[in-house]
Amino acid sequence: MLTGCGTTPAGGDGSSSSPSADEAGGGGAPPERPTELPTDLRECPPDEKDVVDVRVPVSVRPRYDVPAGFRTEDAGLAQIATAEGEHYEATYHLYEQRDAVEVLAVVHYLHLAGGPVADECRRLDVDEVLERLADHDVRSGSRVTLGPDLVEVAGAPALVEERTYPEVGITVRHYWIYGTGDMLNIQCQWTGHRAEVLAGCDALLASLTLS
Repeated sequence: MLTGCGTTPAGGDGSSSSPSADEAGGGGAPPERPTELPTDLRECPPDEKDVVDVRVPVSVRPRYDVPAGFRTEDAGLAQIATAEGEHYEATYHLYEQRDAVEVLAVVHYLHLAGGPVADECRRLDVDEVLERLADHDVRSGSRVTLGPDLVEVAGAPALVEERTYPEVGITVRHYWIYGTGDMLNIQCQWTGHRAEVLAGCDALLASLTLS
């Protein structure tokens, strides 16, 4: 969940006449040139950190299809601990054959409380992300059992890991997808129906687009 924009010059008095060659080549000041190169055209500096030579999206606002066998239900559900501050939008999809313990959660953090995790060329700083995930482990009381591994989700670099939360008896597969100023966390949570939840998780990820 990335857009481009352009501008159309104003039409003045609506006349469609074109300037003569003399007018076009007159002695007026030349038009100003942009002082900032688009990010994709910049010559990136050498890596000083563990940055990935795959660029993060400008934004990771999600669009996706709700998988079959899940229903959207927000009442009574909340995050155990937030990852990037309190400004987020969360949508929860419950497995229809179980109670609220089996859940797919899509959490979009609108701002990065800890600041950007990509350099000026939009390359992901993996070390910085790992530090933030380690801090989240402590605050959430979770324990990493698998990963984190670097993968690609919806054309963007992402980190995937599995965590157990002993105090509430759940396991969650997390996908962490960063943009230049926001972050998307896909959570696939289960107690006993791992296969069904992960099948739904895979279907959601397969339909996911970022803009």
